[in-house]
Amino acid sequence: MQKLELSSIDDLRMWLGRLPAIKGVETAGKTSALRYFISSAWLRGAQLDKKTTLTRIPPHRLRALILEDLSRYPDSSSTDINRRIGAEISARTVKRALDDMIEKGKVIFIGNGRWRKYRLAEGNP
Repeated sequence: MQKLELSSIDDLRMWLGRLPAIKGVETAGKTSALRYFISSAWLRGAQLDKKTTLTRIPPHRLRALILEDLSRYPDSSSTDINRRIGAEISARTVKRALDDMIEKGKVIFIGNGRWRKYRLAEGNP
C-alpha cells in the first residue's frame, strides 16, 4: 500500500476533490488514523474484471517472485519456477532473471543442462 505524505488536511482535500461526495472513496478510522480507500461498489461497477497478465512484469518484481518461489520450493527447475509464478511469462525471461541473480550471488544452481536446479544462496533470506 502506498502512502501519500502531505503537510496538512487541506492538501489532502485537493487530492480527493469530489470523490467522497460521489461515494468514489470511503473512509475508515478517525482523526489521525483516518484512511481513505476506493469504494468496493465503484470497483464492481467499473467492470475491471478482465484477466490480468504478467507478460510485461517489471524485472525487479519478477526477481522478487522468483526469490519468494525459491524460498518455498528450493531445488526447483526453471520450468517449475516459471509454471508457479506465471506461465504467461516467457521461459527466456525467467531464465535471464535467474542468470542475473546467479551473477549477483542471490541464487545458486546444482547440476547442468536439463537437470539444473536452483536454490537461494547461503545467507540470502
